[in-house]
Amino acid sequence: MAPQAENFIKFWYTSQLGGRVEMSRGIGVTHVYPWHWHEEIQVSALEEGPGYLAFRGREHPTPEGSLLFVPPGEVHTNRHATPAGCTYRTLNVAPELVARVCGRGERAFSLREPVVRDRELFRLFVATHARLEELPSRLTGDALLLRLLEEMFRRTSETRCHEGYGREERLGIRRVREYLIQRYAENVALEDLSRVANLSPFHLHRVFTREVGMSPHAFQTQVRIARAKILLHQGRPLRAVAADTGFADQSHFTREFKRFVGLTPGAFRSDRARSSCVKGELAEAARA
Repeated sequence: MAPQAENFIKFWYTSQLGGRVEMSRGIGVTHVYPWHWHEEIQVSALEEGPGYLAFRGREHPTPEGSLLFVPPGEVHTNRHATPAGCTYRTLNVAPELVARVCGRGERAFSLREPVVRDRELFRLFVATHARLEELPSRLTGDALLLRLLEEMFRRTSETRCHEGYGREERLGIRRVREYLIQRYAENVALEDLSRVANLSPFHLHRVFTREVGMSPHAFQTQVRIARAKILLHQGRPLRAVAADTGFADQSHFTREFKRFVGLTPGAFRSDRARSSCVKGELAEAARA
């Protein structure tokens, strides 16, 4: 947990959607930034402490609960409005990454005003940012960021991503399913699956979810759980099973296993009779 100190600022990078994304978090920041600009699309969530965004010759109030959108190359500055400063979360995404994912670059967000008050979008941004701060698996992080970008497109832009759906897409989804089944223990990224399917990451995620009934990440997790059942039946140690099936650690494995199976891995292993029907599950997944 970050210290609740004045001017606490943390920066980090995460590799998502085939590119590097810069993230930052500030708590009680009273530092006044000079006029500056970014190469990336910058989106910030102001959690506590109102402030102001000076942008294109105007000063825009930035109340708590607002989102700030600044296009790349735009000179701007921020300042706090109270002695306690501002607490915020920021995401900097390269325009070329956005263009590759969904066919849109620096003009991805068609906004009349740079400050957006949308309670649901704000909550989604903060939750996604906090989860990415925990550095989840690549596919989990890709799905989280993609969902956030999609929702920001939907709520701030009049345009939509093309949603064509045909034979080539269905074949691509079949290839992705097979890929996930064969490489269930790998830390797969959405960009990897995009190349397998020959679809953009954005379009792949939408079509896969609609065709299969769950996201690529959820499908991967279920394949891992099916394989873990077999390994547990063989008497493998829980820690080894977690590692061999691609989970981050034993705690993560236990949590996901219980969510899907209804029992902890230890309880499942203790009842060997349960595992008599799981040997064919991976084969069934491959044939589906």
